[in-house]
Amino acid sequence: MGKMTEAPVAKRPASEAADMFAPLLAQIPGMDQKTYLEWVHTPFDFPTDPKTGKVRLARLFKWDFCEMFSHTVWWVVPLVWVPVATLGLCSWAVMNGRDPALLAMLTVGGILLWWVIEYSLHRFIFHMDENLPNHPVARTIHFLLHGVHHKVPMDRFRLVMPPVLLSVLALSVYPVVRAIFFAMPLDLFHYLFGVALLGYVGYDVFHYSFHFLSVESLPGFIGDSVLYLKHYHLKHHYDNHHLGYGITTVTFDRFLGTEIPASRMPKLKKAA
Repeated sequence: MGKMTEAPVAKRPASEAADMFAPLLAQIPGMDQKTYLEWVHTPFDFPTDPKTGKVRLARLFKWDFCEMFSHTVWWVVPLVWVPVATLGLCSWAVMNGRDPALLAMLTVGGILLWWVIEYSLHRFIFHMDENLPNHPVARTIHFLLHGVHHKVPMDRFRLVMPPVLLSVLALSVYPVVRAIFFAMPLDLFHYLFGVALLGYVGYDVFHYSFHFLSVESLPGFIGDSVLYLKHYHLKHHYDNHHLGYGITTVTFDRFLGTEIPASRMPKLKKAA
C-alpha cells in the first residue's frame, strides 16, 4: 500500500494576515517581514456599521484607556502647535526687533525647510520598507509611525499625528537642523524652525482635507492645484506607495525621480 501524502496547505494571502476587526497592534509581531510589508500597504476601508450608520474604525489596543490616546482629531494640530510655533519660537526674533526684511526671508526659508523635512521623513523614515530592521519591535514602531495610516487611510482619527508622537519627532529633528544652521543666532534659528513647524500644521490640515473634505468647489488656480494634490496623494495610497512622497508640493518628487507619472493621474484642468 502506497504511503499517503498530505495535501499542501494553502498559504493565506498577506492581505488576510490580520483580523481587521480585532486589536491590530498585538498582531504585528506575529507577521514575518515580507508579509507585514505587503499587508500594511494593502489599504483596507472599513464598511459602515449597520447598527450605527457610521464607518467602523480600526482598533489598535485591547484596553480602552490606551485606545483613547491613539485617536487624534484634526483640529488638535493647529490648537497645540500654532501657539508653540508663534509664541514659543517665532516671537523671540520679533521681540528682539529683527529687521522685517530678514524675517521675510527666513519665512521663505522656513517653508522650504518644511518641504525638505516633509519629503525626507515621508520617503526615508516612514517608507524605509527595504531598510526596515527585520524585528517585531521595528515593525511595531513602523506601524505606529505611518503604517497604520497606509493600512486604514480613511480612518479620520489616525490621520494626523498625536502631539506626543510629534513632540518626539520634533525633538529628534531639532538638533539635526540646528547642527546645519549652527552659525545662525538662536533667536533667528527659532524663527526659522517655528515657520517650519507652521508648515507642518498646514501639511496636516491639507492632508486631512485630501482624505475627508471635498475640495472640488475651491475656485480658480488654487482650487485646481489643491484638487491635483489630493488626487496625487490618493494615488500614493491606492496605486503606488513607492512614488509620490510629497504632500503639499510635488517639486521634490519631480527632481528626485519619485513623481507619479502623469499617465496615472486623472485629467484635470490645471496641475499643481
